[in-house]
Amino acid sequence: MTARCRRSGGWSGSGERCKGGFVVAKSKPGAGKALCPYCKEWVTVGATRCPHCQAEFTEVDLKTMKAANKVSLVGCGVLALAGIFALGLCSRPSTESSADLALPDATYPAANREDPAVAALTPAQKNARRNAESYIAMTGFSRQGLIDQLSSTAGNGYSVADATAAVDSISVDWNEQAARSAKSYLEMTGFSCRGLIDQLSSDAGSQYTREQAEYGAKQAGAC
Repeated sequence: MTARCRRSGGWSGSGERCKGGFVVAKSKPGAGKALCPYCKEWVTVGATRCPHCQAEFTEVDLKTMKAANKVSLVGCGVLALAGIFALGLCSRPSTESSADLALPDATYPAANREDPAVAALTPAQKNARRNAESYIAMTGFSRQGLIDQLSSTAGNGYSVADATAAVDSISVDWNEQAARSAKSYLEMTGFSCRGLIDQLSSDAGSQYTREQAEYGAKQAGAC
């Protein structure tokens, strides 16, 4: 059974890493070590991929992990002194009940909990999801177009199943994506209303549904 902690974040009195009320790591960090931001296992600072969950680290992840390692090393001396004091407290009879120690999950903010839809994804699907979010941030994509980009050998090379699971796990307004794509086409060249709808909905084009393509063309001002 997973051990409970008295508080979220930091170290418990027994030298265990706490998060969300549960023990998530059994040892303290050493020099050059930091927690993976995705699976919370220890990894070497500077590594570009987690050996446990296989997640690829972004530049932001690497900087955060490097900074966290420096803070944890500075805190080791403070924790050592605190541990001596804690040993004295632990030797005293406890008057707290198990109910006091096992705090309910409801006491922790929902923002600290992983989305169930994301938690159910495999490591590969989580990486594909990150790629999908990056593509959506850059330009308009249809659902099928995004799946094809992630699974294509000329794209990211994920399996179709992993690409599909990743795309379906993100919240996207496909009508809005169709409007973005329509505006991009019009910035490059002229299109008639019918021509733009066909381009947006064609298998050789953006692969939106006909309804999404019609919405996008109207929002872009072609119809």
